[in-house]
Amino acid sequence: MAKKFVDTSKLGLPKQIEHQFREFCRGLQEVFAEGLKSITVYGSLARHEYFPERPDINVLIVVHDADLETLRRTVDIVAKGREGCRVTPFFLTMHDIKTSTDVFPIKFYDMKDSYEVIYGEDI
Repeated sequence: MAKKFVDTSKLGLPKQIEHQFREFCRGLQEVFAEGLKSITVYGSLARHEYFPERPDINVLIVVHDADLETLRRTVDIVAKGREGCRVTPFFLTMHDIKTSTDVFPIKFYDMKDSYEVIYGEDI
């Protein structure tokens, strides 16, 4: 079932980091609107191995279309997210996912191994 709101409650983040991460996700919702298909956390945070001294929040963001103008509108959101909560976004379209598993095999394996959908569809 698709989640229509950002649910970061299961991630176990410190409250300030969770707030900043939720703001990052809300910014993406505003920019992409209905074109935002999924926000999925993967890697160490999804495995509940988040360490505040080495924070990293790996995020797969699946969008319907990743045109240059729309991606430009995310620059400030991404910069603020990287500074505030150390988010590392990976933007892909559904087409990109279907055609790039051989290009990023380790990254896709890591995603498949441990992930948490916090918004939208489980892709």
